[in-house]
Amino acid sequence: MPRNLESTNAHFHAALARVIAEQVEFPMGTLVTLVEAHLTPDSKHATGTLSVLPTGNEAEALRALRDYEHDVKDALAKELRMRRIPHLHWRFDRTEEEAAVIEKELHELKKKGEI
Repeated sequence: MPRNLESTNAHFHAALARVIAEQVEFPMGTLVTLVEAHLTPDSKHATGTLSVLPTGNEAEALRALRDYEHDVKDALAKELRMRRIPHLHWRFDRTEEEAAVIEKELHELKKKGEI
């Protein structure tokens, strides 16, 4: 990845994280964190990877992001001063969920005395 694209992605990530925190109202009891954000080289599309806790609230978090999409794009336009705001795509980071499954399996193996 070219160095300027890396710095652009880092700047975009920071701006998007701020905008989401300030502009989007997620359902009560839902914690949403922007883990990664990447722009395509032509800046037409961007993918944001989100961590949502509890994991069962991902659909509600996505609905909130779609409801506030216009506000997010307006705030990004002001913050980044980009000519064209990219189309935003969202995906979810399931690392915490997978870690919990592994932790549970390790705990069961310890109880059985296998490790």
